[in-house]
Formats: sequence, structure tokens, C-alpha cells
Amino acid sequence: MEKRNHYTNTERREAVELARRIGTREAAEEMGISYSTLCVWRREHKLADGVSPNVRKENIRLEEENQRLWEANRILQSTLEHLLKKA
Repeated sequence: MEKRNHYTNTERREAVELARRIGTREAAEEMGISYSTLCVWRREHKLADGVSPNVRKENIRLEEENQRLWEANRILQSTLEHLLKKA
């Protein structure tokens, strides 16, 4: 496999599986992928194991909603502090 910047999900999975069988450094060399790139893919794959795509999407949605709520809360607290200082 020649070096390039974009790999398909199938190629990534194959590389991760090969790394599990023969080791990360050897798999990276055999597939023409940098060692650090394959380490990142292994870490991502490990995090994604056992989580369905729907659960992953819901987690992302909840994280985004949580961020919006934290920001709204921060604004409300700031406004309340400002109003209390005026009183």
C-alpha cells in the first residue's frame, strides 16, 4: 500500500486488525502507514469498540447540547451578577 493522506474505513480496520495480530510497528511497516498514524487508529478503534453508530451519534448530540446548556448557564449567571450589582 503506497503512502497517502486518506485511507478508507476498511483500510483502517484492516490495518488495526493486522496490528493486533503481528504488532503495531510491523503492521505499519507492512502496510506503508506511519507508526503514529496506526497508533491513533488503534486508539480510535478501541474507543469505538462495542458502541453502535446510533449510540455514537446520540453521544455527540448530547455533548453538543451539554455545551450549549453550559454556555447558556454562564450567560445567565453573568447577567444575574450584573443585575445584582446594580441593585
